[in-house]
Amino acid sequence: MSSKNFIITGGPGSGKTAIINELSHRGIPCFSEVARSVIIQEMRVQSDALPFKNVLAFTKKVVAKMQSDLTQCTNDTVNFFDRGIPDSAGYLIHENVKIPSYLDDAITNSNYEIDVFIAPYWQAIYSTDNQRIESAAKAKGISEALRTVYKQYGFNLIDIPFLPVTDRAEFILNHIN
Repeated sequence: MSSKNFIITGGPGSGKTAIINELSHRGIPCFSEVARSVIIQEMRVQSDALPFKNVLAFTKKVVAKMQSDLTQCTNDTVNFFDRGIPDSAGYLIHENVKIPSYLDDAITNSNYEIDVFIAPYWQAIYSTDNQRIESAAKAKGISEALRTVYKQYGFNLIDIPFLPVTDRAEFILNHIN
């Protein structure tokens, strides 16, 4: 039996990372958001491989790391990912950038489960920080672009309800069991 790799996606500030942290706290293998770590690393070395400077260079780094994360998944495990490879395509579509062929191939050949959990934009919890600089309007637009991309690639989107984080995690676990 192979691993079951579930994506938790959604626009910026929708509560994905809090859910991932809750699942991880329960002992479930989770992979943190790659884009945020790439932004921190690239800012530290003063690179232009950032979403607001050179989105294609940034995307290439993010996708390579996500592919590496997928190879770390062992057989017979359930894993959760704070975003998946299709998220990179969603961000590019939102910025009106053509999806490169390597990204299309990476999505098509990824081994994620068909059910993807999406945290809808939630105004009550949205905030910005040093890496999350998008306005609320842009966060909503990204959320819609993500929905479009995941549907385009044949994934089944499951909306995570607006609940406390422990209940959101429980909703996901109940769905996969």
